[in-house]
Amino acid sequence: MSTNRYYLLSLTIVMLGISIAILQVLTAPKPGKKKPESRIQLVETVPLQSSVQRPYWQAGGTVTAYQQLSLTAQVAGRIEWINHQAVPGAWLKKDTVLARVESVDFELAVTQALSNLAQAKAELAVEQGQAVLAKEELQLSGSTLSASDRALVLREPQIAAAHAKVRSAEAMVKQARLNQQRTHIKMPFDGQVMSRSISVGASISNSSALFSLLDTSRYWLEVKIPQSFLPWIDQQHPVDIRNPQMWQGEERTGEILSILPNVDAKDRQVKILVNIPDPLGLSQGTGLQTHHTKTKPVLLNDFVEVTIWGRDIQNIYQFESTLMDADHKIWVVNKDNQLQRRAVRVEYVGREKIWGNIDVQDGDRLLRSNVKTASPGMRVTVEETKENVLPANVGIKQLGVTP
Repeated sequence: MSTNRYYLLSLTIVMLGISIAILQVLTAPKPGKKKPESRIQLVETVPLQSSVQRPYWQAGGTVTAYQQLSLTAQVAGRIEWINHQAVPGAWLKKDTVLARVESVDFELAVTQALSNLAQAKAELAVEQGQAVLAKEELQLSGSTLSASDRALVLREPQIAAAHAKVRSAEAMVKQARLNQQRTHIKMPFDGQVMSRSISVGASISNSSALFSLLDTSRYWLEVKIPQSFLPWIDQQHPVDIRNPQMWQGEERTGEILSILPNVDAKDRQVKILVNIPDPLGLSQGTGLQTHHTKTKPVLLNDFVEVTIWGRDIQNIYQFESTLMDADHKIWVVNKDNQLQRRAVRVEYVGREKIWGNIDVQDGDRLLRSNVKTASPGMRVTVEETKENVLPANVGIKQLGVTP
């Protein structure tokens, strides 16, 4: 009997434990489904405003000389004097005497030429006097002569020969005086002395190289543009010139001289010849030593950046080329802060900018942020910026940015 009671008590305890476990499972709180929080991406936009703008193309090139020559002697002789200012790097005005050739022989040549001229004129006078006498004798004789005989009697051939001799003597005088002037070796233009190849006492021939000279009134610059920009180029608009490493953001201007007839054999681009007037900024002074202007000097062989401007385009939009996809569409944020795509009718694609017409709706702003999962209608939060689409008719320097 005691054994049965023991088994019954054990079974009761087990059943009670199972019941409590089932009750805990049934009454335990169930985990609820939490609604995921919606995340709206923060994006950056800029206004979309059409205006009158100029497309442009940026390029670079090396500054070359407008005129650079090796000055040679025109007469032979011995160098007797060299201007102490005629040293490499010196800037000198046109007609400044650089050196002189010993002129004694040339002065004697002028004297000899003048003597020959006087003699030729005297011989002409004698022949003219004899012709007058011959004419009087012919009239007294009453003879009738043929035209050729009459010319011989009146000494017309002798007078013609005497006239020719006078003209030859006059030419010799001019040549002698010209050679005498050429003993003074002068600057052919305003410019700099690049090098000097002579010294006092040196004997030179009429082809000896004396100085290497550089014309500093202007420099030339050859840059390349794509053929697609050629129809847009405005040859009357100044070219902006920059040297980022040396000019601390300042600019100079040049002018388009011509569009060269050939294209580059490697990249098939068109070459533009740009003129840089007064490259050293010497227009207000008489030389590098007295130069006080703030104009940044352009040096020979400098590598500079240039901006070539195109013609005005009316009511056009300009934006960064990275913002348009291959389908010629851009992303915008509309007035409801939703992403939308807008078609672009491209006028010109530059190196970094695009100019075109856009189907803009009221309130559209250009999306600049990179949204990886962008889709039409997606809501975003706009971060306001003051930056605008860069208008091509406003100077790069004025905006303080590099296009």
